[in-house]
Amino acid sequence: MKLGMMNRQSRIGGFTLVELLITISLLAVLAMLVIPAVRLVSKGRQTRESSNFVGSALASAQSRAIADGLAGVLIQRNPNLKNGNGATRIFQVRAPRPFSGYGSNARAIVYVNPDITQPNQPMNPNNRTASIPAIPDSTLFNIGDYVQFNHRGAIYRVVRVAVDDIDSTRTVIEFEIKSIDPPLPEPPEPSVPGEPVEMLFTIFRRPVIVPSTLTDLPRGFMIDLEFSGHGSRGFQFFIDPPPTLADLLDPNQDFNVIILFNDRGGVELVYRDGWDSNPEIPVGPVSLLVAEYDVKLGNNALANAQQTLLNKRNNWVTVNRTNGIVSIGNMADMAVDPLVDKGQALSNSRSLSRSGISANQ
Repeated sequence: MKLGMMNRQSRIGGFTLVELLITISLLAVLAMLVIPAVRLVSKGRQTRESSNFVGSALASAQSRAIADGLAGVLIQRNPNLKNGNGATRIFQVRAPRPFSGYGSNARAIVYVNPDITQPNQPMNPNNRTASIPAIPDSTLFNIGDYVQFNHRGAIYRVVRVAVDDIDSTRTVIEFEIKSIDPPLPEPPEPSVPGEPVEMLFTIFRRPVIVPSTLTDLPRGFMIDLEFSGHGSRGFQFFIDPPPTLADLLDPNQDFNVIILFNDRGGVELVYRDGWDSNPEIPVGPVSLLVAEYDVKLGNNALANAQQTLLNKRNNWVTVNRTNGIVSIGNMADMAVDPLVDKGQALSNSRSLSRSGISANQ
């Protein structure tokens, strides 16, 4: 009688203690096998989600440019990631309306010399100076804006803005004329260097950040600016030598990447190092690498390259230079080890993403 009671007591819900322990052990083994796979699937889903965030920001900017004439994105460098060569935030930038002065008679006095105080110096064909009516709101006009005269012809980049020494009610601007630009429109240039002519002017202001459009990438993911860039290879957004942490944290310095679209939807210009850097015309598709980041790697360039370019979960977000179409593709290429040929591995990776073939196939 007691033996029967012991047998019944040794069962819990129809299982013996031994059976229960075996079941728990099997479940633990299965969990050890399944959890890593689930984590990989989750990481891949998060990478895709991060890539979609980046792609949506670019597509939105491209649509805005078609509507307004010029718009883009500013990719804000994170000083804590890869010496500032990683980014987790994207802002939309939009161009304010062009400005032609106050009143219908606003004129620019245009000089053929960059220094109007020395009119007898030889003419510099690559630079010009103009004096325009002073603009009381300094936010309306900055270095990096563009100026056009008589409402036609070339648009010239402004490289200097200052108070006119001759007339304090006016502002002096110096603008750059490149060798490929057409000459100033009528009226014709004076035969005597330094003799001014009056022209109508239009200022095309560079786009400004729209704070409400901030896109934050999910935690653990970034745009890897060490490998992002334009063209099939090269032209990375990597800053070399890298700025110091103090430089990156200085609000008066700008190291951000800006991508601008034109009214046709294509990529107009790229600034790899802030508004004051030389604008670049893309030589091919603009490719942004969306990748996981591991702070433990620090600034080990080789370890970063191998982990990033051989990680099948990372994605390229690619913008067609001509039409601005945004695509997202897998990026890993196992044929070339970045430690052997980093440039070829990068080129293969970008080409693979544009082909639409997944490295997982």
